[in-house]
Amino acid sequence: MRIYWNILRQSHLSKPSLVKRIELKKVIHNISDYFNWVRKMLNNTTIPMTGIKLLSETGMLFVIILGSILLKNNEIPRETFIMSLIFANMLVNSFQKITSFHHTKIMFEKNYE
Repeated sequence: MRIYWNILRQSHLSKPSLVKRIELKKVIHNISDYFNWVRKMLNNTTIPMTGIKLLSETGMLFVIILGSILLKNNEIPRETFIMSLIFANMLVNSFQKITSFHHTKIMFEKNYE
């Protein structure tokens, strides 16, 4: 952004035509609007996804605690515990990916209008 303001300031020093200055101001204004839109999008997308990730990680923690208790009491073998951790992690990751794509799509459609 600072680069564009320097260009605008230099353009005033070299006395370009009024049309060029107006075009440059429009470009800078559009870039500024785009940056503001991106910041707004990131805030709107990041906050709900943090809650979803927190809930998913809590579920993974529950699987680890329950599996550890069952493993300690010799109710499940080690291989089963390891496989349950792998599958739970795959489930959590795929759930987070699906929800992030879906939520981001909704936010882009809502904020683009």
